[in-house]
Amino acid sequence: MSKTKNWMMDMEEHVWDALKGGWTTLEDVQSYVKERMDTVDEAYVEQVFHELDQEFLPPNEQDKTKLIL
Repeated sequence: MSKTKNWMMDMEEHVWDALKGGWTTLEDVQSYVKERMDTVDEAYVEQVFHELDQEFLPPNEQDKTKLIL
């Protein structure tokens, strides 16, 4: 695999870990990922966050994340 693909997969894993760990806002998840990686693509983290938030967040928290967009 290419280094870029590995980097993206690492970001996805950290988003998963943050959501499983109870972080509920995009800002918290981005901070979580930034603490664990040297270089972060915030737009990609946001995309992954919105794809996965349906699985982890209660409905009232899902609605809040949509308002940010």
